[in-house]
Amino acid sequence: MEEETLVLSGVDASTGRYLVPPLPLEQVARAVEARLRDSLPPEQDAGRFHALPYGISEPDVRRAGWGIVLPVGTPEPVRQALQPLIDHREAHVEAGCFHVLDYLPGEKAEEWLVRHGMSSGDVIPSLLPYYLLLVGAPTEIPFDFQYVLSGQYAVGRLCFESADGYARYARSVIDYERASSVPTKKRVTWWGPRHPGDTATALSADYLLTPLSEPSVARAHGYDGVSFIGEAGTRAHLAEVLHGRGEQRPTLLFTASHGMGMAPGHALQRGLQGALLCQEWTGPGSIESTHYLSAADIADDARLHGLVAFFFACFSAGTPRKAEFAFLPEQIPAHLSPQPFVAALPQRLLSHPNGGALAVLGHVERTWAYSIRPPRVGPRLHPFRNCVGRILNGEPVGHAVRDFRDRFLMATLLQRELLGSQKSAGPSLELVSRCFEGTDARNYVVLGDPAVRVRVELLS
Repeated sequence: MEEETLVLSGVDASTGRYLVPPLPLEQVARAVEARLRDSLPPEQDAGRFHALPYGISEPDVRRAGWGIVLPVGTPEPVRQALQPLIDHREAHVEAGCFHVLDYLPGEKAEEWLVRHGMSSGDVIPSLLPYYLLLVGAPTEIPFDFQYVLSGQYAVGRLCFESADGYARYARSVIDYERASSVPTKKRVTWWGPRHPGDTATALSADYLLTPLSEPSVARAHGYDGVSFIGEAGTRAHLAEVLHGRGEQRPTLLFTASHGMGMAPGHALQRGLQGALLCQEWTGPGSIESTHYLSAADIADDARLHGLVAFFFACFSAGTPRKAEFAFLPEQIPAHLSPQPFVAALPQRLLSHPNGGALAVLGHVERTWAYSIRPPRVGPRLHPFRNCVGRILNGEPVGHAVRDFRDRFLMATLLQRELLGSQKSAGPSLELVSRCFEGTDARNYVVLGDPAVRVRVELLS
C-alpha cells in the first residue's frame, strides 16, 4: 500500500478530515516529473554552501558573528524592544563581526547579499555574520528569502503581533544567558500520538520518535529521556510538559504529530493552523477542540523559560500563501492563506509573559512521510538525530539545523541527476521521493534567535 499511495500529514480543524487525502503515486510521479523538468533544468544552480574562513568554527558565535535584519519601516517600538538583545549580542562578538542590517521590500536573497558586499559561497563575518536574525512577518521578509539564506547562514526569525512580544523574548534570552543557574533539567521529552489506521502517525511514531528515543541520542549526551509515544501521546501529557509542571522540566521537547489546518481566510486559521493533534482524536470525520493543543491552551502560569522545542508537524512554524506543489496533473497550486504567517503556538511559547522558550524549530507548509522513510532505503534520520545531538551538546540552534540544509541541497542534486538520466516516459518514484524529501528539508526553520544555545555547563 505504501508503494501505491502518497501520505501527507495534516488534519482539518473544522472537519477532522485529512487536509490532503492519500494520493495515487503514479499520478503524483508524473506531475512531479513534469513540473521539475519545467522548473529545474539540469544546468540550473543546485544551491548554496556556507564556508566560513579557515580557523573559525560555526558554533563559535563570538567569531562567526551575529547580525539582525530589520525590514525598512520597522516600527520604532519594535526596534526599541529589541535593543537590549542587540546590545547584548554586540557585547559578545568580536569587533567588526556584529551588524544591524536592513531589508528592502521584495528583495531577493542574491540581491540582498550583493547589496551587503557578499555573494553566494563564502561567509565573511566582518561583512555579513554567520548568525542572522530576521525580524518580522513573512509578508515583510518572505519565507523564500529565509530558505535561500539558510543554505549559507544560520538563520532564525522573530515575529510577534506587538512590540511587547519582542520585548518579552529579548528579556527572556538575556536573563537565561546571564543567570548563574538554569530552570530546566538534563532531560529530553519525546511526544507523539499513533492513531489507529493512520499511516502518517504510524510512520512518525515508529520510524521517527521511537528510533530517536530508543536507543536515545539523549543518553549519549548524558540526558534522561521520557517518552509519551502512541497511546501516551495525549493532550494532557503535552500540556504538562509545555506548562513545566513538576520539578523535572525538560531542556528539549521533540514532538511528531499531525498539524492542524484551516480553510484559507477562515476566522480561526491564524490561531489554530499548526496546532498539534493529540491521541484523543478519534479519526477522520470528527474533531473537537480537546483533540489538539493550540496557542490558546498555553496558560499564563506556564514555565517555558529555557526550553527548546522541535515540532514535526504540518504548519508548525508557519504557512505560506501558496501550496508548494500541484500533486496531480490537473491541479493548480492552491492558496493556503490570503497572506503567509508564522504559527501562533511558537509565537506564544517564545513570547510567554512568564519567561519564553529559547527557540522553536518547526515546519512551514505540510510535512511528508517520504522525508522519514523514502522507498527502498529505510528510515533516514541523520538530520533529526544530528540536530538533536547538536542542541543537547550546547551548540547554537541556528547551526544545529545545518543537516536539513545539506539534505535539501543533496536532494536537489539527485533530482538533477535523475532528470538527466531518465530514459523512459514512465513515472519515477525515486524522483518523487527526492523532490518531496528536498522540499521538506528546506522548509524546516528556526523561530527565535539562531545564536541561542542550551547552557549545558549549568544543567544537572
